[in-house]
Amino acid sequence: MTAVAVTDPGSGRRLTGSTTASATQMVAVLIEDHRERAEADPVDPSLAEEKRSRREKITSVAVSVFGDETIARAWLTRPHCDFDDRRPLAVAARDDCGLAAVTAKLASLDAHPHVEAPPARTVRTLYAEALDVLLRGEMADVAVARDWDLLSEVARLAFDDASTDLAVTDPSLFAAWREAVTKFHLKGWTNMTPQRVEEVRKRAAERAAERQRRDAATLR
Repeated sequence: MTAVAVTDPGSGRRLTGSTTASATQMVAVLIEDHRERAEADPVDPSLAEEKRSRREKITSVAVSVFGDETIARAWLTRPHCDFDDRRPLAVAARDDCGLAAVTAKLASLDAHPHVEAPPARTVRTLYAEALDVLLRGEMADVAVARDWDLLSEVARLAFDDASTDLAVTDPSLFAAWREAVTKFHLKGWTNMTPQRVEEVRKRAAERAAERQRRDAATLR
């Protein structure tokens, strides 16, 4: 078990945890995260300002659509099939055509979210699903799908962390859970607390209601 301490760039909080991953594996996690954030950076320094401006524009649009910067970043930095498995952030930063394409995709998501109602879950089922999501590091999938109940439970498990009793009853799960919590913070999900999920849920509901009012007014 290796102790890990990182400083969250968003909040400035110092985060501590432990992991069974080797130093090489943890460096790989950090490199992957840096690659996702920096993929859109230009090779030619003279284009830096233009690309930075396009990144800021598309990030602003994504935050408006998803109602949260963390969720917006999750969508922007995941390979997307509509862009030949490239990350939307990189596509948008490349040139004005890329920016227009990603903006259009976000507009489509906003107009037609296609959010399916989550299945009815018992407390035990929700806990089991959330723990599986946390261990697999699939928070982005849940956030983009806007499954707020599941995302809130994932956040709760991450912030509650593994019980020390688990180290005795199920040491392998304890180690995996602690490692998953460390990666949760390293991947930038620190601000996604259960309370934050509820705030995002409310904003999403308000946005949907506003959309329905606009659609109704258009049909008159």
